[in-house]
Amino acid sequence: MAVYEITAPDGAVFEVEAPDDATEEQVMSFAQQQMAGTQMGQYQEGRAEGNPIIRGLSNVIQGPTFGFGDELVGAVGGAYKTLTQPDLTLSDLVTGKQRKSFSENYRDTRDYMRGVQDKYREDFPIGSVATQFMTAAPTLVVNPVGAGANRTIAAVSPKAATWLNPATKLAGPVANATRAAVSGAGYGAVSGAGESRAEDLTGVASDAGLGAAKGALMAGVMQPVQSMVGAVGSNISQRMSSGSAGNYAQQKVAQALARDTKGSVYESGAVNPSGQVNARFGKLGPEATVADAGGENTRQLLDTLATLPGKTKDRAATMIRDRQAGRAGRLVSAADDALGTRSAGFTQTIEALDSARRQAAAPYYRELEGLATQVDDDVLKLLGRTMGIHGEAQKLYRLQTGEDVVLGSLKKGDQVPFAVLDTLKQSLYDAADSAKRQGNSKMARAIDDVRVQLTGKLDAVAPKVDGQSVYKLARDAYAGPSQLIDAAEMGRTAMRADAFDVAANLKGMSESEIEAFRVGALQALREKSGTQSGQTSLLKMWMEPSTRDRLKAIFGKDYRTFSAEVAKEARLKGLETVGRGSQTASRMYGAGDLDVAPILDTATIATSAARGSPTGVLTGVSNLWNRVRTPESVRDAMGRILLSQGQEGANNLNSMSGLLGRINAEHAAMAERSGAFYGLLGGQAPLGGLLSP
Repeated sequence: MAVYEITAPDGAVFEVEAPDDATEEQVMSFAQQQMAGTQMGQYQEGRAEGNPIIRGLSNVIQGPTFGFGDELVGAVGGAYKTLTQPDLTLSDLVTGKQRKSFSENYRDTRDYMRGVQDKYREDFPIGSVATQFMTAAPTLVVNPVGAGANRTIAAVSPKAATWLNPATKLAGPVANATRAAVSGAGYGAVSGAGESRAEDLTGVASDAGLGAAKGALMAGVMQPVQSMVGAVGSNISQRMSSGSAGNYAQQKVAQALARDTKGSVYESGAVNPSGQVNARFGKLGPEATVADAGGENTRQLLDTLATLPGKTKDRAATMIRDRQAGRAGRLVSAADDALGTRSAGFTQTIEALDSARRQAAAPYYRELEGLATQVDDDVLKLLGRTMGIHGEAQKLYRLQTGEDVVLGSLKKGDQVPFAVLDTLKQSLYDAADSAKRQGNSKMARAIDDVRVQLTGKLDAVAPKVDGQSVYKLARDAYAGPSQLIDAAEMGRTAMRADAFDVAANLKGMSESEIEAFRVGALQALREKSGTQSGQTSLLKMWMEPSTRDRLKAIFGKDYRTFSAEVAKEARLKGLETVGRGSQTASRMYGAGDLDVAPILDTATIATSAARGSPTGVLTGVSNLWNRVRTPESVRDAMGRILLSQGQEGANNLNSMSGLLGRINAEHAAMAERSGAFYGLLGGQAPLGGLLSP
């Protein structure tokens, strides 16, 4: 027999006895047999270990080290044995005994540990796994492998980061399953390498790859199952706990609001969408609800809640009724603020102006009381030109004084009361104004010409004060308030008049006249807002050019202020259709709320399970899940959030700020931790071999 030296893959040198003429293959075969015998001896000694403390510790150490406990003990024990082994004696040298290398001591200690661990696992198949997971729990919570792997993926691919943890919606089951699978693959690889019994790097790498594949598969499959089980438990909790129902309600409302965000910066998730919703809620005013701050998805959610059985139906109906009742007041208030009229009443303004003009002109008109003038050629000529107006003037004079004067019977040299000629002038003014309204502009101009000539004649015959006609002084004193009254009357008809005429008349007005015009315009808008059709016309002014043009003429530079308030009101009106759709759908949901289908589904599950029918069980579970996944308590909480206003609404929006991101982060961490758990179970020789064949 000859002695051959063999170098192991780890660099250790072994001496093997083999025949003198042995080939390389034969030498290797002899080496494997001799090494196997040595290893088997150490392994069997480990299995025979009877100290319970050593056995327990040998098992426990596998948990936090993810299967590398035997290697770690082998390294420590091998180093200790190598350093403390006795020096060779003379007899050892004679017999050819040699000191053991570190590699040999390492393998002896490692194999001994494996024997102890395998025997303990066989004796306590469940307890060994439980204790290993207990000691591995702190590491699983921190989860450096899974979290690090997912962060690496996110850093390499920003799109993957957005998909795994979106800010505008909840991460889907596929994203969380992917997180779990990545984490499972990492821990499966670690566990596979740790539990590997291969003697070379290739074998260890192969076992690690197999462990990664098994870990990823198990984590990817079990994570959705775990989520479903958790959802069922959450559903039960929502029925029993108002706090749980409120949390889930916030989640669903936040998801709907996030779907309604507009703009690429929000949709990409780069900016939290809650900022856009909060800003819109603040601009819509105290009447706004959280649902008003959202868009179509949020309104559709409220509509569904108002259709389904629950408290939201009544809450929505009350909100709509109150909103409709206050719309006229809000529109008038918006117009008042934009016009700057300070809630001035039209009637009170007219009465005040009329009183002011009467007081101003009264001293001069007293000078004209009882005054009579002689009919001359000029007066007689003017009376002839105004024959058609005499009747109205005579009637007005009779009503004012109780006296009758027949203007057509007057002759040159007769005395005629000054007051009756003033009444004729007033009647001419009314006749010209009537002709203008009827579109007969030529007649109006002709009548105005006669009125101007008559006014000049009356100025000439009236008494003088400091060289000025008392009649003219009276008219001037009366004209100021009268012009304001005319401007106010023009404003009152502005919503019916031609927009070009309104704009043209405003150009020639003084500041005082414009203020009076706005008081009249406020009354016009008050009357228009007092009817449903008028409100609709204002809210739809963006599609009614004639209404829009009149409002632009009325408000001038303040039009944008008023139109912005009207746009807010139009947005509020958009919520008034919720819960008022198909009555058939409402009845169907109401009947579904009363039927016994959930009981029948439960019975189907039990019967199918007893008969061993998986298809029946799955069908029953699916039907029952679809019926119970959104309990009434959650629906009521969602409706309460969506219909909240003022400070309560602002508080609800603040509490939902970043909610989806926080939920996604929590779900991601849970998915990564569960992935680590399933990854260890799915390893080649999983902690304790619970799933081993």
